[in-house]
Amino acid sequence: MSCLRRILACGLWMMPAAAMSCETVNYAQAKYTICQVDAAQEDIRLFLNDPEDGTTLGTFGKVDRLLGQSGEKLIIAMNAGMYHSDRRPVGHYVEEGQ
Repeated sequence: MSCLRRILACGLWMMPAAAMSCETVNYAQAKYTICQVDAAQEDIRLFLNDPEDGTTLGTFGKVDRLLGQSGEKLIIAMNAGMYHSDRRPVGHYVEEGQ
């Protein structure tokens, strides 16, 4: 899989946001949705472990359910790095509040 395809394949879960624009493009016989988000206007966070029990969240659905507990909703999600098979980050990982 090409580097461009891996990068573009990350934008998986999207809904309109105030400071976000999306477009659909075709590349190498595949369709992708590419979104640009204004980081100065949107709340961008990293999620790895459940704050209650420390287990790895591992899926966007689990992150959305976690956010739902405080009345929030996942708007857009993507893989933010490289991970080992047990989902531990490869390299340095910093999450706000840790």
